[in-house]
Amino acid sequence: MNRLSVVALAVSLLVSGIRPAVVESGQRDTQVLDGGAFSGQIKDAIASGACSFRIPPGSYRLATGLQIEGANGFTLEGQDATLIFTPGAGGLRLEKCTECVVKGLALDLDPLPYTQGTIVAVNPAETTFDIRLDDGYPDFVAGSQAALLRCVFFEPSGTVELGIIDTSISKPVEIGARVYRATASRPFDVEARPLQPGDRVVVALGRPDGGLALHECSAMRVEDVTVFASGGMAIVESGFAEGGHVYERCRVVRRPGSGRLMASASDGLHSMTQRTGPTLRNCEISHCFDDLVNIHGFLSFVLERRENGAWIVAGPAGQDFSPGSLVRFYRSPDASPAGEARILSCEPSTALDPQRIGKQVEDHFATTWPGLRVRSFFKPQSVEVRFDREDGLSPYDFMTCGDFSGAGALIEDCFFHDGHVRGILLKSSGSTVARCRFERLARSGIVVAPELYWLEGPFPDDVRIVGNTLSDCGFGSVSTREKYWEFAPLMAVSGFADRLFPPRCTAAINMSRLDFIDNRIVRAPGPGILVMNAQDVTLSGNSIVSPGGKPEARATLDLTRNLPERAQATEHECDAMRDPAFGIFLMAVRRVHGTDNRVEGGRGLVGKGWAVEDADLDSGTVGIQQKVH
Repeated sequence: MNRLSVVALAVSLLVSGIRPAVVESGQRDTQVLDGGAFSGQIKDAIASGACSFRIPPGSYRLATGLQIEGANGFTLEGQDATLIFTPGAGGLRLEKCTECVVKGLALDLDPLPYTQGTIVAVNPAETTFDIRLDDGYPDFVAGSQAALLRCVFFEPSGTVELGIIDTSISKPVEIGARVYRATASRPFDVEARPLQPGDRVVVALGRPDGGLALHECSAMRVEDVTVFASGGMAIVESGFAEGGHVYERCRVVRRPGSGRLMASASDGLHSMTQRTGPTLRNCEISHCFDDLVNIHGFLSFVLERRENGAWIVAGPAGQDFSPGSLVRFYRSPDASPAGEARILSCEPSTALDPQRIGKQVEDHFATTWPGLRVRSFFKPQSVEVRFDREDGLSPYDFMTCGDFSGAGALIEDCFFHDGHVRGILLKSSGSTVARCRFERLARSGIVVAPELYWLEGPFPDDVRIVGNTLSDCGFGSVSTREKYWEFAPLMAVSGFADRLFPPRCTAAINMSRLDFIDNRIVRAPGPGILVMNAQDVTLSGNSIVSPGGKPEARATLDLTRNLPERAQATEHECDAMRDPAFGIFLMAVRRVHGTDNRVEGGRGLVGKGWAVEDADLDSGTVGIQQKVH
């Protein structure tokens, strides 16, 4: 950038209300700004009564994060402006804001939170592979802090991810100039297409920051914002807040022309502890190391009953309930329903050391159910709670409250593709996913499910999945040796059991009123739609083409391997479970009805496994095969 253009840009910034703290040529022809001063100028604009602040077109490198706090009805606009953040210094963060608008910005991160390169050698006998890093990408010595580093593998073109189950490695060993050797067995568990020289690999380095954060905000609008790279969640909603944010035409994508293999080193959009869930319209999210969308609250535990009749309750993230809240109880570890109650009163308690609560829960699970682990607690809080009823309540029962769990989320007309984990992980009741496309996702396209290890919930009810198209989803969730639950493109499953890996299924029914209507599924490793642990389910008008598309993993997909030890299944049920390559597969469900579903290929339209009660799916007009097992 020449001196004249620097002066011209500085004048433009002054006219627009942006005063550069530092005016330099910078790297990659960008203007260098100090994020602290930038935040201060926006704060001054808000204090002066300005209703908007415009960032002129251009690229700006921020040495620190950009934060806006306490704004109401304010618009931050940056059409054709790119903010480049620095790892460890934050990103764009709005806190305690109401009815504000962020529009037109692109957000990037430099140095990148991942490195990438080409596989130059493999040794299946030693389960090692050698990586030559691409020029300009961080090396492992300077960049990696995490104990384990997540990997994603692509075909040589870098366009299609290989169907290798989720892999993490310790820091690789340098064996040459920019050449490193890593060790992992999973890349060699794929018979049809194992890892080979020429393949591409990208490795997350554990560098946080970048992206957009809305903390303790309500009724925000985010329009035409693009995230090219982030070390944490690309977009995150957090804090016990009203939520109800709207995202229009937002994107999380690889920067065009950059040659990058990924965008976010974590989730695409992560919504937690919001009273009302987000609305996404016409958005595109892709190339994330973790879920493209995750919407949830948290689960708590009732730990002990006091002599005064109150219970001590604690969980991760803090208190998500208040007097009058409806809470539900579930027995550990399989989450069998154990009743519900209203909270009469709740007060912070010092009965348990907040710093030891998580360890206490972790030790209880590990001792009672060896090998079963739960996450560490962050921001733990011990609360003394009185319920209006407590019949049958036992220590270490799960407790859920839907007050801050993203209820009523709406996702429509969006495009989700090329993700390393799931498309949408939905734990919020009253939510809808409609007319979206899901393509080339390593695990399921849509999962309606809480998570035991992460203690994310609640158990969702009243969910509608309507008119979506899911293609080539789930092929990276199963190998010849192991599987994750999320191998069906569209599925609902509790996943709570006395064993998480390999997963164990249970007969507990803890989700209700789920509608799967007019969806189209094309190619699946096993069943196209899998429903477990739910009741009052409607399945109508769904079309499934080519289920059972990963025959080399048929033994791993065998669901009889996941039954509880004392489960009693008929030979007919076991036959269906051993090879669940059906259009729709049901297990541990009650009252499932629907019509006009169709299948082409696979073993047939409907497979019924263990613990199915009152399931009647009138096949209607079906495709090539219409058997019901």
